[in-house]
Amino acid sequence: MSNLRFVLQAGEDRFVLLPGPSTIGRSRNCEVMVADPSVSRNHALITVDGDRITVQDLSSSNGTFVNGNRVENEVVVRSGDEIMVGESRLWLVAEGVEHSTRLVDLGDVAAAVADSAPPTPAPLEGPRSPSTSEALSALEAMPVGEALAQPSPSRERTAPMINNLPPEPPPLPDFLPPAEAPPAPIFAVPPPPPAPPAAAPAAPWQPPAGEALPSLEEIERRLATAQAPAGPEATTGSGIVLPPAGFWRRVGAILCDGLLIGLFSVLASFAGGGPNKGAGVLISSMVSFLAGVLVPVLGWSRWGTTPGKYLLGLYVCDLDGRVGLPFGRALLRFVGYFLSSLALGLGYLMPLFTERKRALHDFVAGTYVGYLKR
Repeated sequence: MSNLRFVLQAGEDRFVLLPGPSTIGRSRNCEVMVADPSVSRNHALITVDGDRITVQDLSSSNGTFVNGNRVENEVVVRSGDEIMVGESRLWLVAEGVEHSTRLVDLGDVAAAVADSAPPTPAPLEGPRSPSTSEALSALEAMPVGEALAQPSPSRERTAPMINNLPPEPPPLPDFLPPAEAPPAPIFAVPPPPPAPPAAAPAAPWQPPAGEALPSLEEIERRLATAQAPAGPEATTGSGIVLPPAGFWRRVGAILCDGLLIGLFSVLASFAGGGPNKGAGVLISSMVSFLAGVLVPVLGWSRWGTTPGKYLLGLYVCDLDGRVGLPFGRALLRFVGYFLSSLALGLGYLMPLFTERKRALHDFVAGTYVGYLKR
């Protein structure tokens, strides 16, 4: 039996893993429940088989990663490994458990019973009665018929004792205290010792001495430098390829796209007499509206970027690192712009304090904006 207990550490939450499979997900029916909208209801399966721990992805939306590597099939994990489900990080920790088992020696029990048995009474006056062992030995030496005809050894032993009992002693005076009852013989195993006091709760897991948990920026830097993409469409299939873009770089890309679309609409207004004519204003408004919808939706779905983002090295990526989106998700991300504009545009400020620097429309479409350094 293993003397290790395996625990999943998620911030201040600790989940003790029982032998067998345990489900990780957002559902209340999961053994390891992670309250994170980026985690699927049944996200991953972790199995404890003795000292062997394995993790398997359950076709989740955002994938499962072990030490930054995407889990495609069943993967063996060890103590200290990082398991990332969605945007939540879990750490596998092995804790030692002391087992104490008190074994009862039957020889000690027999000795205790023998010590507590009442002494054998001395024979009374009269002829000595044969013991049970002597009577049984005599019966074994007789033929079967004669042995059956012999009286019971127990009756032969008790008859002279009853006939030769001494006279009853005189009654004790009333002022004498009553005799104490003899101690009861021990016929059972003595009770176990009291249980030891409950151990103090284990302290939250800390990294080994001399080591520190890498920050998100450090993990992204290692991924970017370990396998740099050959182009904006290149991905490793094992996690993030492009690191998240900063807030001000994204603001600059939006301003560049707005300036390019505005310049194009002004040029188009000359087909109706210029920006000072009614027909020119109408044409400029129509071109500005169409370009404001088609440029981002078609750019994200076909190239993963727009002209303004391309100038600053930005690309719209899926959460697993793929550059570009299907047309439907690109349209959904564009609709998310209207949600980000609500409440004085607070949705656009979310990259300042969210992981991977994601805005509200990124959460709606399941994307993030990556930066490709040229």
